[in-house]
Amino acid sequence: MRRRSAAFGLALLIFSGCHTSKPPTTQRATAIDPIQATPDYWMRQPAVARIPATDFYNLWYACRTEAHDRLFLIDREDFREGVLTTQPMVSKQFTELWRTDAVTIHGIAESTLATVRRTVRFQLSKDKNGGYVAEPKVLVERFVSSERRLTAIDEYHQAFTGPRPTDDVYVDPGAKLPTDYWYAIGRDAALERDLANAIRRRLRG
Repeated sequence: MRRRSAAFGLALLIFSGCHTSKPPTTQRATAIDPIQATPDYWMRQPAVARIPATDFYNLWYACRTEAHDRLFLIDREDFREGVLTTQPMVSKQFTELWRTDAVTIHGIAESTLATVRRTVRFQLSKDKNGGYVAEPKVLVERFVSSERRLTAIDEYHQAFTGPRPTDDVYVDPGAKLPTDYWYAIGRDAALERDLANAIRRRLRG
């Protein structure tokens, strides 16, 4: 009897210790600052790569040509502000071996499993030595499409061929979201470094 009581007490102590060792859940996993889903938040983060050059126009056209060769379409060219941006482009999948707009296994897997797009922005400015420097930044965004509610089997086909639901989708009181939208999920630091290395090679060549 004593052995049973001791074993039971030990087991109770172990299990109660395991239970209390877990931190209490106080918030949802999705409870993040909404500003982190905006492009401006990520574009304000520091650049991870810099490309020095002595000639502004050579640097500009090297950046432009590299973005074009990676199939990005040029969207804005502002020489006065030193800003060169591309249009957002849906990123490559595993089967698109010829594309180089995603350069890591994780990035390619992410854009294969979900609809992801990238936008490239180059900021050119003068440095303290009298030369110029370009900083590439790549914004990554994910596409979201609201699901359609089906309440009967005959509504199945309408989920794909019928009209879209209204643009007023209420998730929480006071929250209003469109049916289809893109939201920022971060920056592609690997592609930024790859762009910088490729542009340096162009400038040397």
